[in-house]
Formats: sequence, structure tokens, C-alpha cells
Amino acid sequence: MAPWCLCAQEDTLILPFRALTIEDGLSQGMVNAIIQDTYGFMWLATKDGLDRYDGYSFTVFRHDPEDSTTVRNNYIYSLLEDKQGRLWVGTSEGLDLFDRATETFGHVRAGEEHIRDIVQSIAQDGHGELWVGHTHGVVKLTFTGGIGEDGIPACTSTNHLDRTCFVSTDRSGTIWVGQLDRAGFRVLPDHGGRDRIELLQLDVPAGTLRTGRGPLDVTGLTVVEDSTNDRLYGLYMYGVVELDHRSNAVKTLSILGPQLGQIRGANAAVDAHGGLWVSVFTGIHRFDPATGKWSRALPRDQDLRPAALWGKCAYLDRNGLVWLGTSGYGAFTYEPRTARLNTVHSESCWRLQAAQSGRVLVSFASGFLNEFDPRTRTWPVWIPWSAKEQHPEFSAMNVASRWPTADKDGLYWFNHAGILSYDKRSDRITRYPRDAATIAAFPDETYHESLVLEGDSNIWSGSAHTLCRFDRRTNTYHHIPYPRSRWGDTEQFLNALHIADDGVLWLGTVTGMLSYDRRADANARWKLFTNDPKDPATLSTDIVYTIAPDPKDRGVLWVGTNGGGLNRFDKRTG
Repeated sequence: MAPWCLCAQEDTLILPFRALTIEDGLSQGMVNAIIQDTYGFMWLATKDGLDRYDGYSFTVFRHDPEDSTTVRNNYIYSLLEDKQGRLWVGTSEGLDLFDRATETFGHVRAGEEHIRDIVQSIAQDGHGELWVGHTHGVVKLTFTGGIGEDGIPACTSTNHLDRTCFVSTDRSGTIWVGQLDRAGFRVLPDHGGRDRIELLQLDVPAGTLRTGRGPLDVTGLTVVEDSTNDRLYGLYMYGVVELDHRSNAVKTLSILGPQLGQIRGANAAVDAHGGLWVSVFTGIHRFDPATGKWSRALPRDQDLRPAALWGKCAYLDRNGLVWLGTSGYGAFTYEPRTARLNTVHSESCWRLQAAQSGRVLVSFASGFLNEFDPRTRTWPVWIPWSAKEQHPEFSAMNVASRWPTADKDGLYWFNHAGILSYDKRSDRITRYPRDAATIAAFPDETYHESLVLEGDSNIWSGSAHTLCRFDRRTNTYHHIPYPRSRWGDTEQFLNALHIADDGVLWLGTVTGMLSYDRRADANARWKLFTNDPKDPATLSTDIVYTIAPDPKDRGVLWVGTNGGGLNRFDKRTG
């Protein structure tokens, strides 16, 4: 091991990657570059063609020797959509421009000759000029106006440097160049042709020794920008640095040992948390600049893990999705927001309710009472339905789900053909039948849905036709007819019930969302919210499954629907 290496220690991230492979229509498994264009299409540069992905299927563009309007070579190395919306394609034999209207390719000339080298990277500076990094240096294309006969914008060319070069840019329009096995440069472009090229000066951390050339040259530099936090990072042969477009000074963030390999020329991506995704031939890695910590990312699916050992490129699309190209296995996508979700493997569940001590009540079709502890990831209470289904109190047919809730005294309440309680300590089930007067007034109300406790007395629930309040102090039921329901139905009508801090009840039903204000006049207590196809500010669809308050703004409710997505409802404006 070279004495100057500061070895990075890696943790392991097991993540829910999704794979896109040749089985999905990808033309070839080696993905060298990925971009998203103005129209939302994803473009993947492969070893056997240029692939356009619309989220469902791939369209592949390949070279046809009998058609000069096809891409000049199937081996695609690099991609860029410039500020004018033009799509530039770097191949193993030069640079092409894709015409979206005709879906044809024009072949760029530099002066009198084609750029026939491998185009490793493409960037655009603040003047709109194109910088092309290839195997024999950098070519700057200055557009002079007009379109040539081949459909390519007229331009002149200027050559800089030599050897294989990688080019990058940032929001300031500064061009960054990394020379393979040599140095890194900051380029201040000049539209008049007097481009200023400055050698980057890498700092040396205290105690770091040099061997030969050592890590003092930012060889193979590529740049990625964190625009959210206004930081600029460079990846080079020996690690990660921080750059400043106003200076040629380079600050070392991490010097790598051999376990991560050489990350020169890597296309990195910065996620919403400021982490750098680096997909290179030693695998897929994430670097946290705030902590200096490296992590290796592996798919949760064991069958996909061999593919993650050979990375190629990384890209972040406009929705925050991380795209990771591999060397021979296609591409992965990863949604960082799902990292907040911790899957508990179980059968399909109906409902979740907060219980005591941070536990969660989970309703299963095969469960009587199931309580999960997120801290220990265990089930302290697990009573299957088979253990209670022969109990006399459950002999009645019930069409509503058995959704339990718990009070502060540890008593559980159920909605099986009416209201029941269960005392786990004594294993006692108690039914609370309706009184004769209530039965006479509302004979069809035989089951209850969505139990919600209010204080130490009221239990609110619902049936197919009425909102119901059960008073635990007097064991009496009070039914309030809905202003709207599906009369005659015996199926579930009420899906969700929420009591706001002001005492207003919010009901999610199969025909819209209702609010019930007990304090209002009798004829103004109910309000109905439904979908109006002509008004985008109304409920997206009339079937509402769940309602939850916003934890930071009590004037807002979050409404989950059937097929209409998640709705944000402002109670103050309706």
C-alpha cells in the first residue's frame, strides 16, 4: 500500500434497488452515461446503441452502415443536453447531434476533420460553447451562427491539452478538465478565444506522505455540483476534493485506499441529503462530505447483488431518483425517500393504530389482536383470530373489519357486529348491546366501523347509514344519520374517522369526505366535500380511505384516496 493512502472505511447500505436490464428492452448491459432531457425522457448510453426510456419501454438507436443519418457508432460514451435543448452524443468515433424532429443524427466535424476519437465527456460553458473531452485532449466548439448542410450548427474549433481528458462544468460556466494520469485544470472560457487554463493546486493533509507523483495532481478529475448547498466536488484518481470556481485551490475531503479503486473519470450524482453517489468498477458507493464517511450500496434483492459489484455511472433525475449504470448488468434506480421506510414482512394488513408505549396495533384478516413494537421489531402481542373465533360474542356475522383501538387503561375496543371490549389481563370479552329504543329507531345499524376514542367517555364509529357515538359511562348509543350515503347498501360506507382538536369530526366515505361540527346549528353541522372534474382544487376522487392531521399545521388534513393519490386539504379555505 502506498504510504500516502488514507484508507476509507466503508459501511454497507442494503437498499431497495430496481433493475432495468436487457429483459426490459435495454439494448446492452454496459451503461456508460445517463441523462434526463427537457421532455422527461431518460437517455442511457450503452455499448450497443443509444437507448431512450419513457418509463415503460425503450427505444433503441443504432448505427446502420447503409444509413448516414444513424448514430455513427453503437458504442456510446457520453451524453449532454445543452441549454438550447440540443442532445449531443459522444461515441467511440466522435461527436453526434440528435435531431428529435426526424430522429436522425448529424456528425460533427472539428475544422476539416471529424472528431474520430472516443468522446469521454461533453460540457457547455457560460457562453454556450461546447467542450469535448476525448482521447487526445479537449476540443472547444464555438458556434458562429447558422446551420450547415448536414444540420449541424456552424462552428469553429480550438484544441487544448493532450492525452485522454474529462470535461465538466458548473453553474458559473467554469470548465473543469481532468487529464488522465496527469493533472487537473480550471478553465475560464473566453468567447473571443483567449481561454485561460490554470493548473489546480491540491492541498496536502498534514501527515500525508508522497510517493513518486503522489496525490498532488488531480488526475482524471470530474466535477459534480451540489446546487442546494452551493458546494462543488471533484472526483479524481485518489479521492474526493472540494473546488471553488473562483480559485484554483483544491481542498482534500477524502484520500482513498485501494479498496475503492481509482474513481477518476467517474460521473457522480448528489442526492437531496448532499451525499455523493459514485458508481465505478469497484461497485456502487455513497460518500457523505459532512462526515467523510463512505458506504457501499448493495441491492436488497440477493439476485441483483452481483450486478452492483461493477458500477459505471450515476445520475440524479428531476424527481430525486438516483440512476446507477453498471458495467454489463444494465441500470439500477433507487428512490432515496424509501430509505425512511422499514419493511416489516407480514401478510396484507388493513389498518394501523397507535397503541401505548410507542407500539402499533395492526389489523390482519387472520389476527384478533396484533401489536408491533418498532423499537425492538417484535410482536409483544400476537393473538390469532383462530384463538377467539369460537367465542360466543363472535357468533354474529360481521361485514366490517375488526379494527381494534386501545384506551389509556390498556382496554382494547373492537367493532364486531357492534362494540366490544377486550381485557387482555383477564382475557375477557364484553359486548355492549344497543338498548331497545335505539334498535327501534335504527333497526339496521348492526355493525360499526372505524372506532375512534374521545376522552374517557365517547367512542365514535359509523355504520352504513349513521355516525354513532357510544357513551361508556351510560352504555348508550346515539345515531346521527349521514346527509349522504348509499342507502340500501349493506357494505362498508365509512372508511376513516378523525376527530380534530376543535372537536369537528372528519369522515372519509365511499361518496366523498364529510365533516360534522357538533357546535354548529342543527341544519349546518354537516359539510360535504366531493370531486368536481372542472375544479382541480376539489377532492381528486370521492372514495376516501384515510385522513390524518398535518403534525405542523393543524389547519391541514392529509386525505388518502382510492386512485386519486394523496390530497392536501386546507380546512380554513375548504
